[in-house]
Amino acid sequence: MFIAITLGATASTEGPPPLRTSAPAQVNEKPILLDQIVAIVNKEVITSSELDTAVKEAEAQLSSTANINDQLELKKQVLQNLINKKIALQIAKNNNIVVSSLEVSNTIDNILNQNKITLEQLKMKLRYSGISYRAYRSNIRDQITISKLQQQAIANTIYLSPQDIQKYIDKHYKQNEIDYKLQHILIPLPNDYTPQQETEELAKAKKIVDDIKADEISFALAAEKYSYSADANEGGNLGYMNADALPKIFVDPVKEMQAGDIYGPFVAGGGIQIIKLVDKKEAPIEQHYITQYNIQQIKIDITPIVDSEQAREQLDRILISLNNGKDFSQLAKSHSQNYDTASNGGDIGWKSLNEVSYQMGEKAQLMKVGEVSKPFRDGNAWEIIKLLGKRQKNDTDEYLKQQASNVLFQEKAQQAIKSWMISLRDSAFVEILIPELQSSET
Repeated sequence: MFIAITLGATASTEGPPPLRTSAPAQVNEKPILLDQIVAIVNKEVITSSELDTAVKEAEAQLSSTANINDQLELKKQVLQNLINKKIALQIAKNNNIVVSSLEVSNTIDNILNQNKITLEQLKMKLRYSGISYRAYRSNIRDQITISKLQQQAIANTIYLSPQDIQKYIDKHYKQNEIDYKLQHILIPLPNDYTPQQETEELAKAKKIVDDIKADEISFALAAEKYSYSADANEGGNLGYMNADALPKIFVDPVKEMQAGDIYGPFVAGGGIQIIKLVDKKEAPIEQHYITQYNIQQIKIDITPIVDSEQAREQLDRILISLNNGKDFSQLAKSHSQNYDTASNGGDIGWKSLNEVSYQMGEKAQLMKVGEVSKPFRDGNAWEIIKLLGKRQKNDTDEYLKQQASNVLFQEKAQQAIKSWMISLRDSAFVEILIPELQSSET
């Protein structure tokens, strides 16, 4: 199917033919193809130009150029993504989900910060890939819209039990990793070495190991004398490393060794290897700390009766009283309109920055203990605060629970989103008009 127009004269049965001031133009009855329709999705279409743009965007994210066969497969996958996107955006529109220009700009700012590039560099990269910045912003807007829709659709379908969270913590965090301290000797083999050369070099390496075990030479001296590794001058010392950081050829042997054991010689990595386990120890779980602030507050609300200027003036008078020796707690009890804390002298307790408003947290970070702030606007109120104390709290347990919850939620969310998308496809009308672009999903 094509979107097309036909150029030509329209027949008329009324009135005389129009006057001509030149020779009649040649009538062209042949349709001029503007854009090919690739797929129909409910009452909307996906055109070849849309698909080509999406393919360019996908190719820009690939590390290498795909071959011709891969290009067709890539085009199929991109078309399926476009179909899913079109369906989701249609539902988002029906649900009045709106994304502001500010949300799009903030998202792009985050992308720039994460990739450590400027907006101009991003635009240059887009131009190089054949993508306009306007199209890029539109795509970001669509992604945010679909994300909001997905959150609405799956928010109430995911439940994480305390048992699930604790099980994840026990598996991934509570099992302390082992750090291994190794010494290492590397004896290189010639290029294209023969089996006989390998046997001869292994025999020499075995003699070195026998001498070390017989206390005729220490492992460190043997490394300095025989090893060609970069750590030879340090006695072959590799220091403490966990299994993930160790060379893969050492991982399996090391896990079965005890302190003082020597493993080898064995051939790996283009040479003959000998390792000694000097020590192993449990690496403690990394602790997580947050800064907490003990804050007192006097708050005056802005109301239909008390406007913003009047609220601030009240706090100015309270500050004069404080400077004249009045007690902050007593003034909070008699003046603060945060009635949850006023009876406690305005003390809101120990709070981290994510537990207070941005304005309060910004002030608290810059204050010294015992200092009283100047009046500042915080939402629909004015307030002053006094910093009573500052401390570092070990919140490792809470932090691990939050990390585990995030991981488990994402895992369940991916499956929920996949199931949700399948249900959307099942309830939508989709027809792909180009046979070679049809896939098993259609």
